Amino acid sequence: MNLENIMLNYRELSHITDISGEAAKQIFCNELGTDKVKVKDFLSAKELKIYFVETASHDKRYDKKNQLIFSLEMKRLNYRKYLNDKKAIEKLKLTGGKSVYYKILSEAELDHLEKQLKQKHVFMFGVDSYNKTKGIESN
Repeated sequence: MNLENIMLNYRELSHITDISGEAAKQIFCNELGTDKVKVKDFLSAKELKIYFVETASHDKRYDKKNQLIFSLEMKRLNYRKYLNDKKAIEKLKLTGGKSVYYKILSEAELDHLEKQLKQKHVFMFGVDSYNKTKGIESN
């Protein structure tokens, strides 16, 4: 997967790089040449990486790698932190800036995420709630 081609909105950028939402909005304003940024505005990681410095590392694999690309690679497994998030369990998906994980996870990790959210939703809210959330009609 080429991480430079991933399209990010300002919430996802803020989440994955641990910068403030305001700083992410400012980057988008500069790049788009506008005063206001909407959640539906996307920029590629390739366009955004000019705003991030290179990483200094003792490991030659990561030395001089752009900080944004490094964050996209290394924080991929952080989705596990949000498997117990009540909002994610209720909606059966990661929302807000956490939606960036859907763009960077492997198929196996996406499958794990969906199974865990389903299992926890059914446990907390019941099968009927799961069917309703997924739009499945019950008999």
